[in-house]
Amino acid sequence: MSQASALNRRRFIQTTATTALATPWLAQAAAGPYQATGTRVGEVTDTTAIVWTRLTQAPVRNNQGVTFDQPKQGKGGKEPQQMVPPAHEIEGACPAASGKVRVRYGLKMDLSDAVETPWADVSAGKDGIHQFKLSRLKPGSTYHYVSETAGGSFQGKFHTAPDPAAPTTLRFCVMTCQGYQDRDHADGHPIYPSMTALDPRFIVMTGDLVYYDSNPPRAVSLELARLHWERMFSLPRLVAATRSTSTYWLKDDHDTLTNDSWPGMKAGEFTFNEGIRMFRDQAPIGDRDFRTIRWGRDLQVWFTDGRDYRSPNTMPDGPEKTIWGAEQKAWFKRTLKESTATWKVLISPTPLVGPDRGNKNDNHSNDGLDLFSDNKLDEREQKVAGALRSGWVAGLGG
Repeated sequence: MSQASALNRRRFIQTTATTALATPWLAQAAAGPYQATGTRVGEVTDTTAIVWTRLTQAPVRNNQGVTFDQPKQGKGGKEPQQMVPPAHEIEGACPAASGKVRVRYGLKMDLSDAVETPWADVSAGKDGIHQFKLSRLKPGSTYHYVSETAGGSFQGKFHTAPDPAAPTTLRFCVMTCQGYQDRDHADGHPIYPSMTALDPRFIVMTGDLVYYDSNPPRAVSLELARLHWERMFSLPRLVAATRSTSTYWLKDDHDTLTNDSWPGMKAGEFTFNEGIRMFRDQAPIGDRDFRTIRWGRDLQVWFTDGRDYRSPNTMPDGPEKTIWGAEQKAWFKRTLKESTATWKVLISPTPLVGPDRGNKNDNHSNDGLDLFSDNKLDEREQKVAGALRSGWVAGLGG
């Protein structure tokens, strides 16, 4: 056995023993279920919204679990591997629970006017998730809500879009590419309190929201893929942001499977199709992965998908090679032409502007894949692209 292997085994035994001593984190939470991963409200229109809930076994994340640092190159160029314990023993884990949950929502902060959903039965086998589809909401309004379980309640708010004929004055935020080991603060990434301080009407989560492949432990199974979502979105700053406003969710490569991935690929036991289903479980996105939302008279936003319909990157360049697929591309061009909004904003999880790195040929910023060569945009048609390793904040005045 190599010295590195011996050290890894010794560290694994030490950290596992430490975790075992810390089991009161889970044992004391038997009364539950709880909501350690908070709530998310997505796909908000002028009259509809989806409230995402998830039941957990403990009221807080496992802050005493086994930690994973970003790997560094060892001798010979190989990365020393840290042994992976069961997912619930890893720092940030929030194991799912079975139980019942309902949502009460209304226009008054004290919920004296609340509408109640029926109680929903939730299974830990399905990751404790239930998504409530709300309808008949009032346009241009702030709704307050509470998600209730036997273990307590969780409060939040969201904003509905204005009526399509109403003038639009709003602020919204767009973020992308958040690594877990790069969060820079124990409570989560600094961009979240910066965004919430702006009181945005909505936040767009624009892909690479977790890094299955490059943030250890690698997601080579459903259990480890779920862990990536648990530990990221139980961070206090992220919980505070997603409970305080409306959101829209897009995925890219790292939060589907691996870097530059395409349909048919797999990582260990974890497949590309399982990655698609995982994202639909974790994000309140509704029935369509590419869609457009109108926010009043002056703003229309398009959200696109750059993973599910793409050709393999290894396919020779040619007219049949695609990122969006024929249906999505035709939909975008048709709906853009039909739009009467003053401002038209396309938000994409994959790059649309370049130049990109010289070794890349898998997105619309590359020479052979220019989406807009035959569809020029005017000064009020804007592109906002993810996967550029930066955060964006956008304001719109009516």
